[in-house]
Amino acid sequence: MRRSFHFIASIIAYLALVSPGGEARAADVLRMAQAEPMKDRSAITTSVNKAISEWERSTTVAVTPPAKEMVMRQFSDLPSKRASPETAPLLTKAYLYELRDSKPLGGQAVKLDSTDISRYPLTFFASQSAFDKGMGYLRCSSSDPKGGKITIDGESKGQTVKTFALSIGTHRVAIALEKQICEESVVIEEHRQIESSCPKTKK
Repeated sequence: MRRSFHFIASIIAYLALVSPGGEARAADVLRMAQAEPMKDRSAITTSVNKAISEWERSTTVAVTPPAKEMVMRQFSDLPSKRASPETAPLLTKAYLYELRDSKPLGGQAVKLDSTDISRYPLTFFASQSAFDKGMGYLRCSSSDPKGGKITIDGESKGQTVKTFALSIGTHRVAIALEKQICEESVVIEEHRQIESSCPKTKK
């Protein structure tokens, strides 16, 4: 999206330049082309920084300043559909949960640092082939403070509370508490987040 914006802006600027008295119009178009991505990046940085802070508070797992910088920097390498100000916070939280649970201590990890980001970059996480047709988000929660065991499409996925990035389409979700198992099929839509809880929340 950003590249196509630059390309179109360059064509418009050229046409303005070759027309009589078009230098000023060409300069204006080029300034707009340079300002638009900067505005997007600033909004994404703000939303990602806020998402990291919210995630740290909810999980009590710290993300070191160098790790935060690496995460925010890697968003500039993602396609625009993955890195909009609206979708970036959802992707950030799903990625941080994945990082936390891949550490040797799993959910007991004290912090995420730059080594963790280097080991499993955000760019790799977001570019998996499963997401080629689109990506959406699922948040799994439970009433049990000890957490419920999550299974998605037959694969163990850790404990509640946790947010996942999933391919669009239908997925089978199960959350197992000590005395109850909640199962359901969920439909993941692109760029949207839905909730699966146990027990089911009343609407």
